[in-house]
Amino acid sequence: MTLVAVIDDDEGIRDAMTFLLDMSGYSVVAYESALAFLANREPAPEYLIVDQNMPGMTGIELAAALQSEQSAIPFMLISGVITTTLESAAIRCGINTVMQKPIECDEILRFLAEN
Repeated sequence: MTLVAVIDDDEGIRDAMTFLLDMSGYSVVAYESALAFLANREPAPEYLIVDQNMPGMTGIELAAALQSEQSAIPFMLISGVITTTLESAAIRCGINTVMQKPIECDEILRFLAEN
């Protein structure tokens, strides 16, 4: 079964995404921060859905850290506000998809199906 990591400091968003993905046939592991994910990445996820603004480390910073390890995990960055600066930084860090909150369920499932 495909494993998706959801990384968001908002418990409600983590729970909603976990429920959606579980009901759609995915295995899910949820983390409250990028630092928590980096501290315990086993089992290794096949996809990442990551909030931009979190305490300790942003989604872009996580992507940069993973990029330095040559990670090729498909990465969806979500944020309440999308700017050109954020999109440019995302591209430089190898992020596949940037989506604005609130995100539609079909957008998440399309990301997983197309990557």
